[in-house]
Amino acid sequence: NSALQADAKGVGAGGNIAVVMNSATQFDISAGATVNGINGTLSAVGGSTSGKGGNISVTNNGTGGIGASAPTNILVNATSGAGGNITLSSPTGPVSIPAGNLNASASGGNFAGGNINITGTNLAVGGGAALNLLANGIGTGNGGQINLTTTTAAGNITVGSAAGNVTIQANAGAGAGANGGTVNINSGGSLIIDANSLKASVGSTGDGPTINLTAASKDLSGNAFFQVTGTIDASGTGTGNGGKVNISYREPNAGTPFIV
Repeated sequence: NSALQADAKGVGAGGNIAVVMNSATQFDISAGATVNGINGTLSAVGGSTSGKGGNISVTNNGTGGIGASAPTNILVNATSGAGGNITLSSPTGPVSIPAGNLNASASGGNFAGGNINITGTNLAVGGGAALNLLANGIGTGNGGQINLTTTTAAGNITVGSAAGNVTIQANAGAGAGANGGTVNINSGGSLIIDANSLKASVGSTGDGPTINLTAASKDLSGNAFFQVTGTIDASGTGTGNGGKVNISYREPNAGTPFIV
């Protein structure tokens, strides 16, 4: 196996990896990739003593999409520092990642969570569990930001704990002054939310998170729907301000109603 690495040493911050292509073949981040991809991992981790995670960006502007054999093939870990940033962008092709943790969380001390950005025609989650998107702060660090977008009517999104679903965490650290993170979900088809699997909690005092949820008016069946089960909580704590929850269909003539 091999890798692309921009790892730090000692107290350094992780570096930057950017891969851009326009290919009808999937860009594969997997052991055994031979045609278009990395035969191993992409790694931009912080130093072993301290240092924030780095930045990894993969863009395929063709129809082939982006795949990984495991979410841990994409590494922006921090030993003691802010979370790194992960971007997987395939506006005209699918993004395929199996169950597990795609992690841009902070670690050690008081640091903010990082950012996870995923865009594809659809998000295909393999394996027998959910894909966990993690951008958590620690201590007095704010929650990070998670952006999940699908661009076609085939791109239904389910936030939940079952196989094929995604869970989302952009939690603040537990300390005073730690603000909740930001979650943006924009579905090209239907959007189903189990609020127990969407978390952007606040520290002991802090401002509430910002949560933006958008579903299309039509999926492949011709009748997209938007459903939320449970309580989406964007409350502040202590002297913190309340956050924001914005919910919308893209068009006013949605085939089925919004269900809570």
